[in-house]
Amino acid sequence: MSEIASSSNEKFKTWKTLLTSKGIREQGQFLVSGEKLIRELRRDLALQTQLEIAAELTSTKLQKENPSQDHHRTFTLTPNLLRELDESNTGGNLLVVNTPPLKSWEEAQVQAQKDIVLLCPLGDPSNLGALLRSAEAFGVTHVVLLRESASAFLPKAVKASSGSAWRMQFYTGPGIQELSGLILPAIPFVALDQNGETLHDWNPISSGFLLVGEEGPGLPKKLPAHTQRLRIPTERVESLNATVAISLLLYKILESRISQSGK
Repeated sequence: MSEIASSSNEKFKTWKTLLTSKGIREQGQFLVSGEKLIRELRRDLALQTQLEIAAELTSTKLQKENPSQDHHRTFTLTPNLLRELDESNTGGNLLVVNTPPLKSWEEAQVQAQKDIVLLCPLGDPSNLGALLRSAEAFGVTHVVLLRESASAFLPKAVKASSGSAWRMQFYTGPGIQELSGLILPAIPFVALDQNGETLHDWNPISSGFLLVGEEGPGLPKKLPAHTQRLRIPTERVESLNATVAISLLLYKILESRISQSGK
């Protein structure tokens, strides 16, 4: 078991970068905090084959309560250093976990021909995590992270997703403005738009792309020519939070699937 007491320590500086999307991308690792999520990861053997635990970070106060079985990857940090890494303020141990591989944009297009695939540009990790939780709840597990998107493995995203982040299949994608130049004639393309047809009258798709608008900017002016634009009628407010809006869309799709299956 190694002890780390200085913020100048190279391992600590590497772990500190995991609080940023760039650091996660460069290191190929992310931090897991919170007793519930850590317990879930430790108990799920299938999940452990997908997400390898690279290190356990603890403090002298927590060490006796949660002893690790593998001393070669356990690091004891001072309470202050551990708090610097515990962005969600859980007050417990942390795990350093290897990120699963992201599939390519080309593979996402193949998947969209047989299932629903979300196109996500959300830069706020908490909103992104909430979206992933809704997606899993409504049976969607394929997500393209557009260039504007935060990493789905930021601590706030993982926490807001309640672990859904590590049960998703992620793909790399282009920037949201580049979507207008795509030629996807055989793949349905749906986007929420205040000027679109009403969601109530929509016949849900069983496969294709669903585009989530950016918080603030919303949708780009140009999208693929065959885009189906939908709107959700509201009272007293102009629009809904992107996560809430896409959740309503996903529920509509799930409802259609259940109806068609006769359940």
